[in-house]
Amino acid sequence: MTTIHNLPTDIIERHGSVTLKLDIMCINDIPFVVTTSQSIHFCTAKLIKNEKSATISMAIKQVIQIYHRRGFTVQNLHGDRQFEHIKKLFSDVGITIYVTGRNEHVPAIERTIRTIKERIQAIVNQFAIQSLSS
Repeated sequence: MTTIHNLPTDIIERHGSVTLKLDIMCINDIPFVVTTSQSIHFCTAKLIKNEKSATISMAIKQVIQIYHRRGFTVQNLHGDRQFEHIKKLFSDVGITIYVTGRNEHVPAIERTIRTIKERIQAIVNQFAIQSLSS
C-alpha cells in the first residue's frame, strides 16, 4: 500500500513552477524519455515504444501530470534539437520548449542519463558476479 503525504507548503511556494530538462535515453536499443526537474531534482524515465512525435509528447504529458497531481506547474522544457518537432504541441497548453543549438546538449539531463546508465551497469555486473559464484 502506498501512502501519499501532502507536500509542505514551503516547497510548493518556493518551487511550484517547474522547469524540466529532457532527453531520450536508449538502453539495449530500448528508448526512454528521461526528465529531471531543475530545482527539486526529481527524475523520471518513461518507456516509449518508438521515437515518433506523438509517442514522445504523450510520454512527456504523462510526466507533467505527475507533477500536477502533487501541486506543481510545469512551465518550461529544455531539450536538444530532437524535441523541435513537438514545440507546437506544448505551446498550445502554455508550456515553452527551449531547444539547444546544433551539436549542443542540456548538461543537467546528460549527467542524469549517465548516472542512470552507470547504476544499471553496476546492477548488471552484480547479477553477473552472483551468477558466477552460485
